[in-house]
Amino acid sequence: MLCGEGYTTPILRLVTGDLSSCGFANNETALDLNYPTFALHTQHGKSFSTSFRRTVTNVGVSNSTYYAIVNAPSNIKINVEPNFLSFEALLEKKSFSVKLEGYSDESIISGVLIWSDGTHNVRSPVVVYTGQNPYNL
Repeated sequence: MLCGEGYTTPILRLVTGDLSSCGFANNETALDLNYPTFALHTQHGKSFSTSFRRTVTNVGVSNSTYYAIVNAPSNIKINVEPNFLSFEALLEKKSFSVKLEGYSDESIISGVLIWSDGTHNVRSPVVVYTGQNPYNL
């Protein structure tokens, strides 16, 4: 995950205290960690487009449907596919993808994805940031 966030091998080794290293194979995996937050590091003043894939588990009631509600600033487009998840059982798993597109004219841009069944809301922050890793060695 740290490699995908821009850490170099020397900085990664300072953080982990071991001989871990960053390479292409582990740089690409940070987007698909099954975390509730969606975070993208990009270059200031550049357009971006990327997708995340997530799997969720129903811990609520059986026979429930959650609809995706997206709130985002005008410079980000957040597309969720599918835009609703229907569960038939407790602990049932469903997968979805989130595509982010936009332009990074600020150091941090944030939005939110909310899965709602009308009563319960599950919130996931969506963050695009351009801040540079101060430890780039």
